[in-house]
Amino acid sequence: MPYNYNDTSVVNGNIHTLTLVTPLVREPGSSSDYRDLTNKPSINGVELVGNRSLEVLGIQPAGDYPSEAMTADDIDEIINNISR
Repeated sequence: MPYNYNDTSVVNGNIHTLTLVTPLVREPGSSSDYRDLTNKPSINGVELVGNRSLEVLGIQPAGDYPSEAMTADDIDEIINNISR
């Protein structure tokens, strides 16, 4: 697929795709590095930076866990499936 650097378009056979590019305007002295941002999102009070595990975020891993709505038979079935 040839790329035309002059008009930011791609030609593939009879299909011509034009990509419109809008320059990002940054304030002087600003950074595009996520680590430099303030007010980053968080989960359970843990800032989302780097590779955070579910344990660090305070999130229980996916699995079959007993709940108040389960009967004793439901819980026995889960326990029996785990031990197989």
